[in-house]
Amino acid sequence: MKTKVTFNVLECIETIHQISKGSYLREPLFEALEHQLALLCPYLQLNEIETILFANAFVNWFEDSNFQNVFEHFGMTSFQVLKYRESIDVLYDRNLLMNKESRKRRITSYEISQSIINIISKNEPLKIAKKEEIVKENNLVDLLEEFDEMSDQFDLDAISFYDFQEYISTLCKENGEMALFREIKNYRLDSFETYFFLDAIWDVISAGNNDFNTGITSTVNDYFKKRSQALELTKKIINRETKLSKLNLIEISQSGFANKHNAKLSKKVTDFLYEHHDSL
Repeated sequence: MKTKVTFNVLECIETIHQISKGSYLREPLFEALEHQLALLCPYLQLNEIETILFANAFVNWFEDSNFQNVFEHFGMTSFQVLKYRESIDVLYDRNLLMNKESRKRRITSYEISQSIINIISKNEPLKIAKKEEIVKENNLVDLLEEFDEMSDQFDLDAISFYDFQEYISTLCKENGEMALFREIKNYRLDSFETYFFLDAIWDVISAGNNDFNTGITSTVNDYFKKRSQALELTKKIINRETKLSKLNLIEISQSGFANKHNAKLSKKVTDFLYEHHDSL
């Protein structure tokens, strides 16, 4: 016999969405939603923050399925999506949300399956994996793809310089158990050097080869908005004055068209990536 849902799921989701507006996800919100969360959390088999995120993502999906808009509804900046990445991942891992595109962009655009919409709209019980059944593993390619997307957002001025630096720092700290990020910590790279190094690795993954794919001038210009800073760092990289060269992490092309030099990963790094490809 099918279990009956004793409350109106859609109304509960709508109420959570309405009360969440401008809440900044602060404690008074959870107090105001005590009744709704007591009903919806067991139904979705999620904790309170996961439930609030899903309810708002569900309503937002009918207009613009983008997590940045969800957080704008809370009154928060798009960068603050990153602070709730683990909770958002749970929604994907349990198939409540899906990737909107083939490339994984979990922290921006998302999709909701028609089956989830039908079940909720018909007020039927959900059948989803339990949390203990989920085994989540960090994947370097996914992390670097996310890094590339955040770089694009920074380049478009969608996030501030400070937030982008904070993102890079958080990315390294949260994944410190991975071999690559352990090495980055040991190298003691600054924020820009870390950015350039990760970008060079992503360029190799994207191109499928290590043939001087990273344009030095364009990569530096993407990071430094001030012309003077960009010129200074470009010169330092070309002259091999950064830790990237001193630690033998990158190689600089001998010459470039119209003085446009390129960089590639050193053999030391490619050997390391190959050696640790199962544990990165």
